[in-house]
Parts: sequence; structure tokens; C-alpha cells
Amino acid sequence: MANTVDTLLLPFRDRLRHVQIENLEYDDCIQRYEGPEALIYADPPYVGTENVYAEGGFGEADHRRLAEL
Repeated sequence: MANTVDTLLLPFRDRLRHVQIENLEYDDCIQRYEGPEALIYADPPYVGTENVYAEGGFGEADHRRLAEL
């Protein structure tokens, strides 16, 4: 059949060709890549649910710092 996985993924391959995916601390990533051509998607935990992901992983101070960046 013509709809193979390769055929279905071609549009995504072309769209994501120049995308950079990083696993960095949020402030390091933003400082490294911020600029007029950058789109940075940061997805912090909701306020009050920080410890659901990891104990002490992202707290109120981190939310404030992210807002300032």
C-alpha cells in the first residue's frame, strides 16, 4: 500500500529538519539559544504540582526565574 510509515513521516521529516531538541536546564537552554530566530517551548510543571514530577525538581524560585528570562 502507498501509505507506508516512510511516506507518512516525510512531511514531519522536512518540517523538523532544522529543529534542535535539547535536554538542558531551562536557564542554560534559553541563554544559549535566545534570539530573534528562536522559538523556545518551555513546559514547566503547574504551580503547586512541582513535586509530582521529582522532589525538589522545579519550585517557586524556578517559576520566578523562568518568568524573568
